[in-house]
Amino acid sequence: MKAIVDMDDLGVEHMLNNQMMDELARLFRFLERVPGGVKTILDCVSKHLRNLGRSVVNEHGDSVSLIPKAMELRDRFDQILQHSFDNQKLARDMIAADFECILSYTRKSPENLSAFIDDMMRKGIRNMTRKETYRLLDKVMVIFRALQEKDLFERYYKQHLAKRLLLNKSASDEAERAMVAKLRKECGCLFTSKMEAMFKDMHTSNNMMKQFEETVSSCRVDMHGVDINVRVLTTGFWPWPLPRSKATFPSPRGVLTNYSNGSI
Repeated sequence: MKAIVDMDDLGVEHMLNNQMMDELARLFRFLERVPGGVKTILDCVSKHLRNLGRSVVNEHGDSVSLIPKAMELRDRFDQILQHSFDNQKLARDMIAADFECILSYTRKSPENLSAFIDDMMRKGIRNMTRKETYRLLDKVMVIFRALQEKDLFERYYKQHLAKRLLLNKSASDEAERAMVAKLRKECGCLFTSKMEAMFKDMHTSNNMMKQFEETVSSCRVDMHGVDINVRVLTTGFWPWPLPRSKATFPSPRGVLTNYSNGSI
């Protein structure tokens, strides 16, 4: 049986290399009838997948390009899973385990995934439809599930998210919240509690700034050409320590003081 799947010109690896999914499906159905046949063919597929994955990691492991390459590889084997293996659980679990192994070949996988999402949220989804964006988020989650060090990803992701929020660099607030919602569904509310708190801080800050600007405008207060943008951040939610240096305000300091005291 192993001799059949290992044949040079007719074996499983030959079929995989040449996208012969119909032939692979027939071989799979045939070996299903043989005791141990499914394991034999899946072991061969697993070896092939891990070799491909190692090549991808060797070439792209230290850069963000690892993630789209991993997505392409996953898409390819998901098609094989559906078409040739009838989406059987044993094959599905094998592919999931193989991708977990592939991403563990480099310790930079969590950082690369977070950086990929950062680039995606800043500009990658700018010209995408809502449907295309959510499809990409689903692909991101497939890669996320294969990460062994999810806590390391969380650390990088909070840093990237915080910068996007504070610098107003997100292309879509809806996509940002959808990504966090998917992470919460996958890992629980404790995993995303600080991320969600950052959104609340930004919402509160935006409302405060809007009220301040409306008050300054209605009272015709002279701001001396200074554009003020204040963010009120809750201690412990953001991924950086609080600065110890005292802030030095420009000339409109009196305006801010009067506003906070309700004088204007």
